[in-house]
Amino acid sequence: MPEDLIYRPDRGLDRSQIGDLLTCEWIARRQNLVLTGSTGTGKTWIACALGMQAARSGRSVLYHRASLLLEALEIAHADGSISRLRGLLAKAELLIIDDFGLTPLTARSKSDLLELLDARLGTGSTVVAGQLPIKSWHDFIADPALADAILDRLIHSAHKVQLKGESMRKFTTRGSRSLSLVLHALLLTLALVNTLALRGQLAGGSWSATQRIVVNTLVGCG
Repeated sequence: MPEDLIYRPDRGLDRSQIGDLLTCEWIARRQNLVLTGSTGTGKTWIACALGMQAARSGRSVLYHRASLLLEALEIAHADGSISRLRGLLAKAELLIIDDFGLTPLTARSKSDLLELLDARLGTGSTVVAGQLPIKSWHDFIADPALADAILDRLIHSAHKVQLKGESMRKFTTRGSRSLSLVLHALLLTLALVNTLALRGQLAGGSWSATQRIVVNTLVGCG
């Protein structure tokens, strides 16, 4: 939950910056956010907290792990639903892409990522969270032209949060953390489904694509 954020001195979190992000004004301005940091530093937690805050304010929110998002796009290419899925992803006011940089990108997935960011440029906000520092993205993408295009569309209007310090798992008990995250995931999923339904984005037979994303919201935030 947004109110459960922990501002330990060694985390590198700026209360003022996080406070500004929690107002959701950056989403209204169609700006992006890049969250980086070592494993366990709380990137997913912060991304989901911001997603929850956006959903609470009535905005449509989608969460997906990068590998599962690219897998869903690959499946959509194969079954002919790619246009529908791209449309769904483009319409979300906030799209959270988590764990970016853990899975190698294929030529198609690089193209899909560029297409997605291009479709959302000026129409929605995107959060990308991952362990890779931004300076390493060119090497990870391994295609100078595509890397430049992807970074240009994402970083041009992006806020940046770099988390530091030890793994937060050392400072939370397993039971309380697991329960909190499961409740968090359920609430975010309910907010997501309700918001999308209210905005008519489940019409036209697009539930199958949405269902894959909602299920992965539970997996990612839980």
